[in-house]
Amino acid sequence: MADLEVLWFVSLFVSPSLADSVLTALGGGAFEPPLYLPIALDFAAHEVLGVFVESRRFHGVLATGVLGIGLTWSPVAS
Repeated sequence: MADLEVLWFVSLFVSPSLADSVLTALGGGAFEPPLYLPIALDFAAHEVLGVFVESRRFHGVLATGVLGIGLTWSPVAS
């Protein structure tokens, strides 16, 4: 199992992802645009994987991916 710091840090990403998906579904957004659900699931899967993989390189790639997804998704969601 991963360190407590890694678990805490990754949970900061997982919780908002889950909340975003639940609120989108409850708000009647029906996951629009169509790419929303695959991107959200991919994002959450990588976050959960980050808890169990204890490689600093993987965590660096994960952090870069979080930044990349955020920057590319922001214009699409607006």
